[in-house]
Amino acid sequence: MQPWRYGVHWPEGALVHHLGGVWQALVDTAHPPPGEPGEWRLVVEGIRRLASYQEPLDPRQCGLTVALSSGHKGQVVELATEGNATATILCRASPEPLRSQILIADLGPR
Repeated sequence: MQPWRYGVHWPEGALVHHLGGVWQALVDTAHPPPGEPGEWRLVVEGIRRLASYQEPLDPRQCGLTVALSSGHKGQVVELATEGNATATILCRASPEPLRSQILIADLGPR
């Protein structure tokens, strides 16, 4: 497996590392993954971009935003609450509008 590079023609079946994931060429192509439909298959999902932040108006709230190889995006937010408890909320969005959000909340000791 090699990193995907501009100017290289990838034969059908080739595996490349691109956008944090592993992709397999379904046809002979020189286009970058994900390309046109039917051109590449995402074999292993990876993290394309990860960023952290802290809310300026409430410094107790901080989190991470995640962009995956497939284009899915997610966010993890942690809120410090009174006492020794924290609340963690995980939001994951997908491109499909009907399955756009999954919300998980956890409240427990720090």
